[in-house]
Amino acid sequence: MAMLRPSLGLRGAALPTVINVVQLIGWGAFEIIVMGDAADALVTSAFGISLPALWIVLFGVLATSIAAMGPVSFVRRFLRAWGLWLLLAAAAWLTVRLLATQDLGGCRSPGCR
Repeated sequence: MAMLRPSLGLRGAALPTVINVVQLIGWGAFEIIVMGDAADALVTSAFGISLPALWIVLFGVLATSIAAMGPVSFVRRFLRAWGLWLLLAAAAWLTVRLLATQDLGGCRSPGCR
């Protein structure tokens, strides 16, 4: 937004800045609601308990705390210690699920025997 100051002036750049802030708040709220709905769907299918408001508040608090401590601090504190292990665990889980549920040796083409 600071790049708009030379062409629009100090007051002229304020309107795009306000519009951008409103857009970012909207997208942040949308993402928190989607994460809350996805977590609620997973918990409901696994345990039969539906608490969508709890998940939305939880993800809102998590996103706010990450924003407050800054992305660099989040990377230093969390991702360096746990990021690689979470990534490897997710890759292993997806591989096991793929091998357990898909027929990888099956033939699906018409001329195959």
